[in-house]
Amino acid sequence: MSLESIRKRIRPMLINGPDVQELSTQLGAQPPIRSIFADLYWLPVVRWESPRPATPIGPKAIASLEGPGG
Repeated sequence: MSLESIRKRIRPMLINGPDVQELSTQLGAQPPIRSIFADLYWLPVVRWESPRPATPIGPKAIASLEGPGG
C-alpha cells in the first residue's frame, strides 16, 4: 500500500515498557517510540477496520520514508 492510502489511518497508540521490549524483540529493532510519562510511550500505528488489529510502524518503514541519508 502507498503512504498516501494509509496516511489517514496513522495514529498514536499508548504502550508500556514491557510491551516496548516485546515489540522490539518481534521487530528485531527498537520501535520509533516517544516517551509520555515514566514507563508510558506512544508508538505510531496504522489503525485498520475492526477486527484487524493495529499494525505498528517499525523502524524499517520509517527509514524507507526518509530515503537515503535520513
